[in-house]
Amino acid sequence: MTALVVAPTLLRAHEQSWHALLELARRVPGGWTVIGGQMIHLHVWERGGITARPTDDGDAGLDVRADPGVARRVTGALADMGFSPRTTSPDGPQVRWTRGEATVDVLVPAATGAERLDVAGRPILASHGVQQALDRTTTVTLRVGTVEGAVPRPRLVGCLVSKAAALANDDPRPARHLHDLAVLLHLLRSRDLDLDPLTPRDVHHLHPALRRLDDPFSGVSLTPDARVAIAVLRQAAPGP
Repeated sequence: MTALVVAPTLLRAHEQSWHALLELARRVPGGWTVIGGQMIHLHVWERGGITARPTDDGDAGLDVRADPGVARRVTGALADMGFSPRTTSPDGPQVRWTRGEATVDVLVPAATGAERLDVAGRPILASHGVQQALDRTTTVTLRVGTVEGAVPRPRLVGCLVSKAAALANDDPRPARHLHDLAVLLHLLRSRDLDLDPLTPRDVHHLHPALRRLDDPFSGVSLTPDARVAIAVLRQAAPGP
């Protein structure tokens, strides 16, 4: 039996995006995971004690390495659900799908070789951090309002490494990843590292992120629990 996570009362746009992700999980039950800000919300709702960064859009990371056909299945399912594609940049790859107030962003891992295409043949945006989330994905049962269902979500260490890796993206708002990391560090416990021991590649992503969080000009406030977690991570996997 999977864990049950119960969402608090959400604003309509946020709720509608989650309902869309739950519907997508029913239609395409494998080959992708929730990423971005919503994976943080899931862990906060499950463990409590801190507030996540507000965000209404849902994000889906596609495991195109293990399942090359998943890009067309997921975007085809979104089209069947009544979503329409909306590019975030007129000259860039397709990312965003909308239906009313619901928004779902679809991304693939960086450095997968050939360009990955959606159901209409448009390229999908590749992003650092997606693969790290996919590698540690499990399923939880989520209840949002009156809707309940299974949804794929990275375990906490997967979220942590994913957000650290995402700092390598050419992102106009990198501070959001640092704020998300601070929340995840507050939630991190030794049992998480027992379940998902850090690999050398994880350390490669984490230590630069931890140094950025140490910067007094980062603009990020760390709780005492987050500072303890940073010390534990550095002891468990010393950096260069």
